[in-house]
Amino acid sequence: SFNDRHLKTLGRIHDSRAIFKIYDDARSAGFDNINLDLMFALPNQTFEEWKADLQTAIDLGPNHLSTYNLSIEENTPFNSQLTTNNLQLPEEEEQLKMYEYTIETLTAAGFKHYEISNFAKAGFECRHNINYWLNGNYIGVGAGAHSHVNGKRWSNPNCIETYMRQASGEVGNEMRDTLRGTDDVSHIATAQRETLFLGLRLLDGVPTDKFIGFEKEVSDLIKDGMLEENNSNYRLTRKG
Repeated sequence: SFNDRHLKTLGRIHDSRAIFKIYDDARSAGFDNINLDLMFALPNQTFEEWKADLQTAIDLGPNHLSTYNLSIEENTPFNSQLTTNNLQLPEEEEQLKMYEYTIETLTAAGFKHYEISNFAKAGFECRHNINYWLNGNYIGVGAGAHSHVNGKRWSNPNCIETYMRQASGEVGNEMRDTLRGTDDVSHIATAQRETLFLGLRLLDGVPTDKFIGFEKEVSDLIKDGMLEENNSNYRLTRKG
């Protein structure tokens, strides 16, 4: 946020002046591809404050914008603060209004809405995240990092001491969730569901042949106006 009150609520250690300085420094240093992450539906945030945040971001001229609807997990310090500090989240209808306004405003400003929460100028879509949404391969390095290679998923230990022992060969990797290359029907189904829910984050959608076995769900979602077919893909509609 560019609003110092909201930055403080979110526990950020910088203020809005630091954002402008760092952005200007990055441009001056020659970076020609800059993204800003914005969050909306913050505690006690008004619609007008979100509009101001969006306009400030647009005026800076980034190449990519991520706009995330704040979600608060149970059993976290932030969740406790909601009640103890009398913080009120905007009502769901207000959150939807913020999201709709975001889509309309950023697309009018020349950004392509290519993923549920992401907008980019032409050619600046985030290749890093698209790889996740297309269920591609990636290697995670460091304590707690996750990897996915050719259907095998694993994570490194969260504990730094255990991770260091693993790195030195004293203990093995913490393997989890082999999703493909197996005859286990449940794993194959898990892999298919993951391909669908990740791929449907992209507004281009997922090839129709990936939905084999979900014909009824597809039919019902099309009937409800949530899904549509486009260029041999099923994709979410604006309503979806």
